[in-house]
Formats: sequence, C-alpha cells, structure tokens
Amino acid sequence: LGAPELRDLVDAINEMAEELGASRVREREFLLGVGHDLRTPLTTIAGYSEALEAGDVDDDEVRRIGSVLGVQSRQLSRLIEDITLLARLEQPEFDLRFEQVDLPAHVGEVVEGFRRRAEELDIDLEVETEPSEPISTDPDRVAQIAFNLVENALRFTPAYGTVTVRVAPNGDAVLLEVEDTGSGINEGDLPKIFDRHFVAGQRHIRNEGTGLGLSIVEGLAEGLGGPVDAESVKGDG
Repeated sequence: LGAPELRDLVDAINEMAEELGASRVREREFLLGVGHDLRTPLTTIAGYSEALEAGDVDDDEVRRIGSVLGVQSRQLSRLIEDITLLARLEQPEFDLRFEQVDLPAHVGEVVEGFRRRAEELDIDLEVETEPSEPISTDPDRVAQIAFNLVENALRFTPAYGTVTVRVAPNGDAVLLEVEDTGSGINEGDLPKIFDRHFVAGQRHIRNEGTGLGLSIVEGLAEGLGGPVDAESVKGDG
C-alpha cells in the first residue's frame, strides 16, 4: 500500500472506532434510562407494600394504595413488554400475520380507546378518516403502531391542545398520520426521534408510557413494508 492508501485505511479505522465508541455510549445511556424507568415503579410499589405490611392504614387508604399499585404495576408491565418487543423486532424470525383489514375502521377503534384519557387531560382527540379498500396487513401490528403514536402525542400535548389522527388512501397503500399541538421538535432532533437511544430533552409534558414507542413504531412499520417519517412546526408536533 502507498502512503495515500495507508492514510485512507487509517482514517477508515479511526472512523470505525469513533462509531463504535458512540454506539457504546448510546447503549449505556439507553440501559441507564431503562434502569431508571424500572426503578421508579419498583420504588413506589415497595414503599406502599411496606405501608400495607405495617398495617397502620384505614380502608380508604388501602383502596388508594391499591389504585396506585395497579397503575405502577401496569407501567412496569408495559416497559417489560416494550423492551421485549424491541428485542424481537431485531430478530429475523419476527412473525407477522397478514389479512385483509379495513384500516380506517381498525385504527378508529384503537383511537377510541384513548377517548376517556384525552378527556381527563383536557385534550381534544379528533379522528379524520376517508374510506379505503381493505389492504393486506397485520391488524395487531397496525394497532400497536396506532396505539404508540397516539400515546406519544398525548404525552407531548398540553391541556386544551389537540391530537388529530388521520387515515386516508395513499395510492395502493393507506396513510396513517398523527398530529399534535405540542411545542414541536428541534430540526436537528427529527432524524433521531425513532432511535431507541435518543431522548428528546425535556419536551414531554407528562411522564407516561415508556419512551420506547416511536422505536417500536419504526420497527413495526418496516416489518409491514411501509416507511415512517416525522416533521415538526411550532405548535404541531
């Protein structure tokens, strides 16, 4: 090898080393984040369990504690499910079950499941659908995509804001779009929001969900053969 080729080789090796180092940092940050998300509900569950074991609580307090424990248990279960799903998405044997699906109706049913929660948050939840021919897809995975997109939008939308879900034909496919009136996303962050290692600062308004939803959306969309994208303007997340 001549001097130019050697320089190119050294540059390539250095670039690979930098990428590997950055990857390890992202993995460490991801694991720290998951550890924090696991620790929060576990700490709450442990604290209330000790209060119950001590036996110095009345019936009203027992009911309140039971409600808190239920919420924290569901949060913990959801986190475990999301981590497991992310791991499965990276495996070649990840299964999909295709059938003919009326996507506007199917997605509409998923969104309706958030109606009560949106009302509690004083958020206007709107659904705009256009009739389309049934398409071959996996209804369970589509439901997961819609669920995670709506859940994510509710996390970042302030009270008296709006989350709009649109489903419409798009050529031979169907376009699913979720728009919110949150504070928007920095332009430099947009390419990274589907990365499971990335946390978009402190943009979220309420600490709900696991924060892994968009990574799951990307993995499922790719598995179904569809692209996923995001755009942001102030007031429209």
